[in-house]
Amino acid sequence: MSSDELKHQWKAFNCLYCEIQDDAKKKTYLLSNGKWYEVENDFAKQVNDGYQELKSNTASASLPSYKCKNENEYNEEIAKNNNDFCCMDKNLIVHGGGYSKIEFCDLYTKDKK
Repeated sequence: MSSDELKHQWKAFNCLYCEIQDDAKKKTYLLSNGKWYEVENDFAKQVNDGYQELKSNTASASLPSYKCKNENEYNEEIAKNNNDFCCMDKNLIVHGGGYSKIEFCDLYTKDKK
């Protein structure tokens, strides 16, 4: 049975994401879910440098061939058979007062890649 009953509602503004750099003050600001955040300069530099490294294909992490039925099985199998890898798949990190969760990565290496 369908109805015109409203289930969820939010402002369109909360759907916007924006990143702004203030060159004069060397600050970075983010708009996410309707809230503005100031990003620490060191953190912004780390993220931007890491992104440029990945973009330029100079990152040196190589993964074994994919021979499994699904991603979860692959991640578990790699970590089980290779001590250089740790399976972080589905290990969620809580942030933002416990309301938001992120998955840091699927596989993490001993040399932090």
